[in-house]
Amino acid sequence: MNQRISIITLCGLLSVTAALAEIETFSSHQLGDFTAIKSTLGKFQAKPGHASIYKLSADENPGSLRINGGKQHAIELTLNSSLSRQDLLSLTFHAERWTSAKPFTFSIEGRQAKQWIKVYNGDKLPLKSLKNSITVNLQSKKYSAFRFTATTKEGSGVLIDNLRINVDKTMEVTGLTEQQAQVPLLIRSDNSALLRFNIETDGSKQPDTLKKINLTTAGTSDLDDIESYTLYALKDGSSDLSTATKIGTAPPAQHLAFKADLTLSSGTNAYVLTCQLKPTANQLHRIDASVTSVSLKKRGTLKPTSKPNSITKRIGYNVVTGGDNIVRTDGSKMTCRRVRIPGMVTTNAGTLLAVYDLRWRQGGDLPGDIDVGLSRSTDGGDTWEDPRPILDMGTYLGEPENKNGVGDPAILVDRKTGHIYVSGLLAHGLSSGWYWGKSKPGMAPKDTGQVIIVKSEDDGKTWSKPVNITSEIKDPSWQLMLQGPGAGITTSDGTLVFAFQYKPNIGTKSKPRYSARSSILYSKDHGKTWKVAPGVNYPEETTEAQVVELNDGSLMLNCRISRGGRAVFTTKDLGETWTQHPTSGRSTFQMSGCMSSILRYSSTNNGGDKDILLFSGPADGGKKRRTHMSIRYSLDEGKTWSTPYLLDELGGAYSCLSLIDNGEGKAKDIGIIYEGSQSNMTFEKISIKELMSK
Repeated sequence: MNQRISIITLCGLLSVTAALAEIETFSSHQLGDFTAIKSTLGKFQAKPGHASIYKLSADENPGSLRINGGKQHAIELTLNSSLSRQDLLSLTFHAERWTSAKPFTFSIEGRQAKQWIKVYNGDKLPLKSLKNSITVNLQSKKYSAFRFTATTKEGSGVLIDNLRINVDKTMEVTGLTEQQAQVPLLIRSDNSALLRFNIETDGSKQPDTLKKINLTTAGTSDLDDIESYTLYALKDGSSDLSTATKIGTAPPAQHLAFKADLTLSSGTNAYVLTCQLKPTANQLHRIDASVTSVSLKKRGTLKPTSKPNSITKRIGYNVVTGGDNIVRTDGSKMTCRRVRIPGMVTTNAGTLLAVYDLRWRQGGDLPGDIDVGLSRSTDGGDTWEDPRPILDMGTYLGEPENKNGVGDPAILVDRKTGHIYVSGLLAHGLSSGWYWGKSKPGMAPKDTGQVIIVKSEDDGKTWSKPVNITSEIKDPSWQLMLQGPGAGITTSDGTLVFAFQYKPNIGTKSKPRYSARSSILYSKDHGKTWKVAPGVNYPEETTEAQVVELNDGSLMLNCRISRGGRAVFTTKDLGETWTQHPTSGRSTFQMSGCMSSILRYSSTNNGGDKDILLFSGPADGGKKRRTHMSIRYSLDEGKTWSTPYLLDELGGAYSCLSLIDNGEGKAKDIGIIYEGSQSNMTFEKISIKELMSK
């Protein structure tokens, strides 16, 4: 049966009509093996044991086509007479590779004039997700049959669902739609994507041609923040600008016009307007753009068929990211593969200091060639000095750099002395594996993780040699211990406090089982000696935490739960006893398991107008995506929290908050550094007025 298929654009703004298509969902067929089944598309045939209808599905209707596991198992689809007589535009379907075992091959062939021609190579089909949508371009040719062939491990196979065959026709332009995600535009970043818009078409015969694009920059705070705009035509809808066609570049103006001469293809023709920011761009300003019309050779003027978006872009700063060339401790330059795990403080002099993992050769966690890096800003985050390592264990105890990785940093300012402390975890003697599980009980560096501290007495310009405090604070029975990560605090009585975590044995001596507990590491003598408090007692494992002092002098510890949500505890005796807070669990903080940040903005105890706490983390609904980086506030000492204020809907893993003196007295700005979608270390600032107006 012929039917029309509705395509929903990525921004969810418009439904448009697609090419005439026939579809097989496999939901009406009996589950189990088959050798032949009839379909609206034609007839599926296979040798015994090669094919089956399986219960899994890409949608709510059970049923999918399975190429059973085995060598060169094939399913042949002979098209019905209607489809075999027409020019075919494309083949679309959902598919899933069911095994990681090798060998694995998957291909589709089409039959033309009794000859089989390969039309798709699926050897790199992703694992275990039937949501993978695949489109095979059939180039408006006639086919009489298709053959799906796979080689997979016995008992596994390839699943296919929602198989559509789209028939070609004369091109019809069906819509002009916009897409804008709430992500920041970054200073020190080329080609930040400001706006994506799509020209939707149906059919590829007698195609139309794009001749001109008109846009407006209404909603932009100040065009003087912008160096230039560039417009690209994306290849096959990919967001990769390296494969895109550059249409043109324009200086900042209220109205932008780009000339083009591009033939449209069937389906979605995607375009991206990028923005190059000046180094002096004001991070409290906003950038916006929208398409007003396009001119087509045949259709003429086409105006947007969707409602204007309501998103304006924030301005941030690309502090450091994977791929940056960074000077190592020995003076050599190296491209750093990835940067992770932020911590940030504002010193007594008003300088912002951000620390993080410099993962020189790897993307993953310790062990490996990892140092703690530092970026420094003396103007409230408007500009940042080049990143540099400040905690590097070199060839400690005779092992090479890649067996002396140190990371997961936390940073703290002693508000009484102005001295700054950075703590890191040393994973000595190993170059691979997962140190969370590889570390063992004991005290020696070859056996267990070591807590290392460096100190600065000159506002972060220079740093002391590393000091190992493991023997002072570790219980030998613990498998592992480490700081935060993130930022520590100085309490009102001058105590230095890092959030902390350790892994005691909760099993038996003969069958040990280690589970992490969040705690605090503190010093009452300005860093001369340190002590670890007993950990919190929660039904689930608690790990990365952050600490804040409440108005009554107690400490609140906000802890990561690996399965999502937060465990929140308070203590009035530096962690000797803990009281579970009512916000513990997954109702108040609906988020993935992730490191987050909590910070005191103001207190009526210290002359503030209000008692305000801040919290940052991914507001992703606990769906393990680590997206939707947001900030929220509390006006009642953490009993309730505001709706999250969204910064980055596509990114949002680890983060750290600090305050910025903007010269306006009590109303300081809020600074946040986080692992974002546009940079490994994204910095943004926001005024308290803006945050609380949402």
